[in-house]
Amino acid sequence: LFLSRLLSHTFTYLRTARRMQAGELLPLNLYRDVNVTNDEAKKRVDAGYVQLKTLLLTNLLHIFLSWVDELESSAAGGLDAASQRVAYIRHDIILLLRGLEPGDFDTTTIKVFLSAMLYLTTRYSWRRNAIQEVLVFLTAPQHRRT
Repeated sequence: LFLSRLLSHTFTYLRTARRMQAGELLPLNLYRDVNVTNDEAKKRVDAGYVQLKTLLLTNLLHIFLSWVDELESSAAGGLDAASQRVAYIRHDIILLLRGLEPGDFDTTTIKVFLSAMLYLTTRYSWRRNAIQEVLVFLTAPQHRRT
């Protein structure tokens, strides 16, 4: 799961760089050293975004969804333990989908995103420091028009 979170954050960083390059965002202190003004840098950022999006949506998302299905059907270690594990995986799904552009969403990804949000808001006890609440709840307004 650590690697999936690293890839998710990298994916979101690339999305931010693309939005800065398009003039949609002003450079923030966190991204002030990002230089996407020349054509070669723009091509590399775009190529990295597309490659990472393909990896995350075709491979990693399906792995996460299969884990969720397996945990929900078996409830190994008791219902509470299975619910906790499912919450962690659904958190990672939200982080994964956080970096998508609005045009990248289809019916399936919208359904997955909303079900993950609903699961966390109804079945997870916050303040356990295992799930980053801020990232979860900032993702919903970011994609509300999608």
